[in-house]
Amino acid sequence: MWTTLEVAKLLVGIATPLTVIAVGWWIKQREQINAELVKKRIALYDEVGPKANDILCFFRGVGHWRELDPQKVIEAKRAMDRCMYRYRPFWSEACWQAYDGFIKACFQHFGGGAGKPALLRLDTAHLTRMVGAEQVAAWRPHVSDTPSTVEEVQRRYDAWMAELARAIGVPGQAGR
Repeated sequence: MWTTLEVAKLLVGIATPLTVIAVGWWIKQREQINAELVKKRIALYDEVGPKANDILCFFRGVGHWRELDPQKVIEAKRAMDRCMYRYRPFWSEACWQAYDGFIKACFQHFGGGAGKPALLRLDTAHLTRMVGAEQVAAWRPHVSDTPSTVEEVQRRYDAWMAELARAIGVPGQAGR
């Protein structure tokens, strides 16, 4: 006949390895989910990163900015919005806030009225030095009366890129 103590010892002897197996399985599942999430975030970064860089280059007047115009910049914003809003649950609140800060530094929503494209918060004094008054005048219908400085746009871009890097798992000072 089995005593209660012997039954308890047997149950503990069986439960311990089963618990270790269950916890190990759960950890493995979490690792796989996290790895898939990182892969997806990298793919999303590959989609929005070049568009964000186009916007930054245009606002700063550097790189390939001469290939861009306000319409292309607005299209880049729309494409980023589609991606970021579609996959919002994939990003932390800090990442989302950094994205929103970058967009708000670059664009004035509903500036042209309801149903109209966002206006660019271009620093026209900076761009006039870069492209001349004639070109800036041609862009005027697309430009907000409340500009952001080039430094503000750069700061917001850097903050968003840092949050994206953190979400992907890139070490803090990578690329600096």
